[in-house]
Amino acid sequence: MQAPAQRAAPAAELLDNSYLTSLENALGLELTRDVLADGLIEVSDRLDHLTEQSRMGDRVKVAQIAHDIAGSAGHMGLKALSVGARKLEQDLKAVPEMPMAGLVEAFLSLGPISLTALRVYLDHLC
Repeated sequence: MQAPAQRAAPAAELLDNSYLTSLENALGLELTRDVLADGLIEVSDRLDHLTEQSRMGDRVKVAQIAHDIAGSAGHMGLKALSVGARKLEQDLKAVPEMPMAGLVEAFLSLGPISLTALRVYLDHLC
């Protein structure tokens, strides 16, 4: 069985700009920058961990890490990455006979573009 194709999200869908604006309004500019910068490191590390566990073939662990990424990414306004991680988790649990590699590869394609979009957002915060 072939993995479902996951299209790369358009730039407008990568970030939840209204959430990021509300975060900035609630926390202030400086704290928002700090929180998002720390979060970028955390999500990047989790993506690396997911890649490692996928290579080891640990489907259960990959699903758990995807769950964690969905939450972390959502709290950072990384809309497409959060949605993609949630879908990956669900697919891994729902269709155990589906090869994991294709599912993970499709999801991981969202990582770099999502993190770059958030870095650009951070660079333009005044």
